[in-house]
Amino acid sequence: MNLLKRVPVLWKVLFAPAIAIVCMAAYLAFTASVSKQNNRALVDARDVQYPVLDAMTENTGALDKIIDILNSAALAGEPEQLPGADTLAVKVRENYARLSKLDAPHAADLQRLAAEFDVYYVAARDVANTMAQHTGLPAKDKVQRMAATWPATARNPPPFPAPRTTGSLPPSTPPTPPPTARCWAARSSAWWACC
Repeated sequence: MNLLKRVPVLWKVLFAPAIAIVCMAAYLAFTASVSKQNNRALVDARDVQYPVLDAMTENTGALDKIIDILNSAALAGEPEQLPGADTLAVKVRENYARLSKLDAPHAADLQRLAAEFDVYYVAARDVANTMAQHTGLPAKDKVQRMAATWPATARNPPPFPAPRTTGSLPPSTPPTPPPTARCWAARSSAWWACC
């Protein structure tokens, strides 16, 4: 208390606004820092994450179309449909190459996915071409290679979410897909696609 009695009144009066100014400066510095971090996150979402999501969604749609075209060509015996699948496969490859440049931290994963797609597509197109040309049944090793090289997300789909229960009802479990459902090709109606 002795110290406060010795301080002039002018300094006592100016002490409160000085504390307010220091607190305001700290608040502004913190707000500017958070704003910069949020801006970086939004720029990353706009320039990297959204284009990656968009291209991967496009690849998924193209992959479904490729499967449909290959199945249709094999079942109908129309090899003239296969160039349509080739066009989509080129588009998928271009998307993976563009994504590898765009998302450098995940470039290795994207290149692995592109390699898996290439191996699968070569085997699947060969099997579909064999069936469409009516040159005999595809070799068993080609069908097995096609099934084994299918991208990991298609072989092992994410599990079904657990349903919510209310009241005294016993919890239900989601149906377990058959073993062949782990291969997306099993969704098709072509007998050769089931592994």
